Amino acid sequence: YGDHRDLHLSLRRQRQMCIRDRYMRQWGGVNSDTGSAYFIEGGDADEGPVSEAIVDGYNDANQTFLGNKVPTYQGGIGTRFNYKNLSIDANFAFQGGHKIYEYWSTYYMHTGLQALRNYAGAAELMNRWQKPGDVTDVPRMQYTYSTVGTGSYWNSRFLSDGDMVRLRDVTINYTFPRKLVGELGLDNLLLYVKGTNVWTWTKADIEYDPEVPPSNGFNQIIERNRDALMIRTKRSKGATRSNALILFLLSAFFKLTSKGKPSDDNICSVLIIKKGGYK
Repeated sequence: YGDHRDLHLSLRRQRQMCIRDRYMRQWGGVNSDTGSAYFIEGGDADEGPVSEAIVDGYNDANQTFLGNKVPTYQGGIGTRFNYKNLSIDANFAFQGGHKIYEYWSTYYMHTGLQALRNYAGAAELMNRWQKPGDVTDVPRMQYTYSTVGTGSYWNSRFLSDGDMVRLRDVTINYTFPRKLVGELGLDNLLLYVKGTNVWTWTKADIEYDPEVPPSNGFNQIIERNRDALMIRTKRSKGATRSNALILFLLSAFFKLTSKGKPSDDNICSVLIIKKGGYK
């Protein structure tokens, strides 16, 4: 009977753990004497008290609830400003209350052979521990492919707040005066410039697209954010920035007229793509 009761309690506790909850081991830092990574023991409060004790090994730490995978709130705001022949349309999106994880850091922040042979290591690896007394958050370099032993595997080291505000798109329109376009034999002429994802604010100091999927799947993150993940520059926390890919569209729509009789619509457009980094 006791075994069945324990199984029942275990299943009930698992049902209470929502799929949107994020559980992982807690990163502690780098031992200044040895250069090795250490962790916080942690634990599940349903199983017992959550420990703040320091442990040396990854496997000595316990999975701990560290937030939600999906936003607890999200929304958008759209606005339009008109002044004579000029108009500006802007759409903002925001979300927050959740945690996002950069799985790619497992490899480019690996203080071992993953970053030296298989992937392009990040510049932050130059700040690694090198001698006793060094105070840094990058462990010592090791001749290994293991991501567990080097502290880059699946822990809160690369977990960040997902709060963000993004200018999803902005369009600047200018309608030429009818008198002017009429002299050109046109019925209407509209020029506009449109930018997508031109500005993003994030609560955390992250260097990748904050709109990553909630799944732990490595491939989903890479496919959706391939360009953004490849571009990394250091900046201050909470800074504003432009997205890795900015699209500008310049188009002119007009109708040709012949003896006061409108003809089929004609479109003349120029597409300009600017691919830039975060600022």
